[in-house]
Amino acid sequence: MGNKHHYSIQYRYDSLNRLIMTTIDNRERYQYGYDPTGSLTRAQFSKMSPDTSQDSAGFSVGAEEQNGDPMAWFMLRDDIQYGPYSWEELVNFAESERLVRGDLLWQEGMGDWTPAEKIKGLFN
Repeated sequence: MGNKHHYSIQYRYDSLNRLIMTTIDNRERYQYGYDPTGSLTRAQFSKMSPDTSQDSAGFSVGAEEQNGDPMAWFMLRDDIQYGPYSWEELVNFAESERLVRGDLLWQEGMGDWTPAEKIKGLFN
């Protein structure tokens, strides 16, 4: 019997059910972009750091399985979900302007994604 290979593949879709990202084993990521008519205009490949599962902007992608903390925060930007993050990390991101007021945030217990600017204590 030959070697067996097991892969973890995650797919992300936008609100129009178009594929926007494929992540393989939290190591390789393919992102797709579309024009207003729905035509595919961008397909981008990137390797993620295997020890942190971060993209080139430094945000964690597909790391939900790495942290079971129910108070963890998640960020949504351009239909891509990042996280989980601690409150301290979010404050640091806000201070360094990696998190902007229009980014959407969510944590367990919240009804819906909320603009970062409406999260009390995040931006001073």
